[in-house]
Amino acid sequence: MVGKDSPIQNSSAPSRPIFQSERNQNTASIWANALLGGLLIWLSFPPVNWSWLAWVAPIPWLRIVNDSSVFRKRNYLQLYFAGFIHWLLMLHWIRLPHWTAVFGWLLLSIYLAIYLPLLIGISRWIVQRTKFQLWLIAPCVWTTLEWMRGYLLTGFSLCLWGHTQVQHPVLIQCADLGGAYLVGFILILVAATIDHAYRSSSWSQKIVSLVCTASILAVNWNYGLSRLQNTSNFDQQGPFINATIIQGSIDTTFGSPPIGVESQIEQYVRLTGEAIANGPLPDILIWPETMYPWPLLGADEGAPIPHDEAASLSPTEMAEIQADFPGYLQRRNATQMNALVHRFPTQWILGASWAQYRADKTIDHFNSVLHLDSDGHILSRYDKMHPVMFGEYVPLGNVFPWLYRLTPMPYGLTAGTSPIVADVHGQRLSTSICFENTVPHLIASHIRYLDAAGTSPQILVTVTNDGWFWGSSLLDLHLACAVFRSVEHHCTGLVAANTGLSAWIDPAGRVVKRGPRRQTGVLKATIPSYPVEKGIYRRHGDVFCGLCAAVVLASAAWAAKR
Repeated sequence: MVGKDSPIQNSSAPSRPIFQSERNQNTASIWANALLGGLLIWLSFPPVNWSWLAWVAPIPWLRIVNDSSVFRKRNYLQLYFAGFIHWLLMLHWIRLPHWTAVFGWLLLSIYLAIYLPLLIGISRWIVQRTKFQLWLIAPCVWTTLEWMRGYLLTGFSLCLWGHTQVQHPVLIQCADLGGAYLVGFILILVAATIDHAYRSSSWSQKIVSLVCTASILAVNWNYGLSRLQNTSNFDQQGPFINATIIQGSIDTTFGSPPIGVESQIEQYVRLTGEAIANGPLPDILIWPETMYPWPLLGADEGAPIPHDEAASLSPTEMAEIQADFPGYLQRRNATQMNALVHRFPTQWILGASWAQYRADKTIDHFNSVLHLDSDGHILSRYDKMHPVMFGEYVPLGNVFPWLYRLTPMPYGLTAGTSPIVADVHGQRLSTSICFENTVPHLIASHIRYLDAAGTSPQILVTVTNDGWFWGSSLLDLHLACAVFRSVEHHCTGLVAANTGLSAWIDPAGRVVKRGPRRQTGVLKATIPSYPVEKGIYRRHGDVFCGLCAAVVLASAAWAAKR
């Protein structure tokens, strides 16, 4: 006979409902933490911009790593959908230029959502199969995945975790050592340490992790103060150049500008006239991307005159032009720009479109920046080297031109081949266009190329048309990238942005002047001649990310062996 306290009777209790209940509880916990982490991280970025929250926002995601329950496919699907919701919030501005952009918004969010289950999965694999602490592993995994994101599928490096601290110059000076990735590494390290100290039952472990983190923060703080002081020592030293940035405000859509080509240039001419009405001409005038509205034309030697051009020519004119078609187009470009440049006779950085006729009867379309002298001569031309997928070209569109009929784009842009330097009274300017300055390794490769050529730039100029995004938080995210490029390379930053946010940034990442949001404005910058400083990031690029990736690979290999 079995008593009521018999072990046999206890062993007969049903176990499956209890197991199912625990599994449901764990599933609910994972789902809640995944959503909470995504929400807190979104709050750390613009438009809410609670930058202080960035130091603890990843903790819910880190707690999922420490969840001791067995992960199943449904748990990783939960993480994926939580990541998808997070990126929908982060990237809502993508949908604004055109109704078809909604598909780009969804597709990019679908792709980026994979990084959350990767973060959790890789970290769990290492931590649960080795004795490595999460507060050591998580920053390396996070940094490695952000670095991968900057390269895969042409790269997407907006919304890096370090960008949340852009308003705190002293904290981001270490970017000249490891880029924005190093700032993000420190943020994750702090969050993981706080979580570890809270969970740990051992006071020795609490103390060790907190002391290590405090030491890193102290070193970073002192380094930041030193860099800020070093930059401030040159703020009042010449020689200076005077730059004037013209910021119009034209909300842009695919197709013709909403206010018309004539009204567009009238707005920019008026603002330029007002900017110089009560003073001398600046050394350099800067207009944003494509704000010179008429396409400029060039031709290779031997390029035939296109039919639409030839139709308006007499036989005599045709014979004259055929003899020197490239020269004819140069003269026509000069005629178009003379009225503008001769009204404001100084050097220009001018955003424009360029069409190049090729000898094989094809036409390459470029998004370009022109450096003009005071007579309107083109001193150099930079063609955008990193066109935006689905915004400026369609993959395989050069092979299957009919793909462009499915989009509002008439054609795709051709990528440029090399960076250029514009010399303005002894200071060297390197230009980039639109989202190019959001790609850290792209700008770094430009600068290393120019450094090797003996033309090291001192000023980074970004011309951009952010009118596509109607004053949204993209403007803040884009400006954050410009700030980090200045810190990484010890360069003054100038941003000329239609609808904003235009800016003058010193080499320490401090925004000296900023234009308004979705309004017209003029920024005047008197820029000292800062010395060329080649920090670790400028000389070696993403070596810190490479070290993090090596740690992750070695740890994963050790976990697999165990």
